[in-house]
Amino acid sequence: MAETGMAAGNALMHLDRLAQKALALWDLPAGARARLINVAENTTWLVEAPGGFRAVLRIHRANYHSPRAIASELAWMDALQRDAIIEVPRAISGRNGQPLQTCTADGLKTPRHLVLFHFINGTHPDQSGDLTPGFERLGTIAAKMHLHALDWPRPEGFERLIWDDAAVFSPQATWGNWRDAPHVSPALRPVLETAERTIRQRLAAYGKSPVRYGLIHADMRLANLLEEG
Repeated sequence: MAETGMAAGNALMHLDRLAQKALALWDLPAGARARLINVAENTTWLVEAPGGFRAVLRIHRANYHSPRAIASELAWMDALQRDAIIEVPRAISGRNGQPLQTCTADGLKTPRHLVLFHFINGTHPDQSGDLTPGFERLGTIAAKMHLHALDWPRPEGFERLIWDDAAVFSPQATWGNWRDAPHVSPALRPVLETAERTIRQRLAAYGKSPVRYGLIHADMRLANLLEEG
């Protein structure tokens, strides 16, 4: 979330300035303001205005997903909604007619990509209760999304991050070399080296046929789920 060399508190201050400024990119009710509600890979903001208007603003992490990759995600979300696979937030087009916007603010080194979504009612699953029924429903949803991805004709230029052994273990790994991670001690490193070799061997044996390797959600955790009723 934070830019390189910038403290988290300073980054959030600059992102708050960006969120308030960027609202002008959409045709929103007068008095709309953004309030931070989640910090993860991206930052998420609740946009509220007098009269009950609500929407959700996502400010993307810098230098991670390309505009084409974000547009590809939105295209699949539209298809999932259109084909009644699952209810997903719908992107709100900006004043220029595009759902993906780009904006910058003082203190940020690079412009950020932003998407504003329609608000969906619901709450995160309650981890203190019995999650079994919810995970059964989630398994059904995941299966329907998988079948949809197999048959869905992807738009030209479709682009998303690739998660395979190279993306995780190569020198150009998406999240960096695990050997540089904190607490990887000389005693622990041989164990992890063995684990990497085992995982690579098993993935190679599993293969990348279309029924085994393709478009997935990739982050179907409780924080990304809403349930109502």
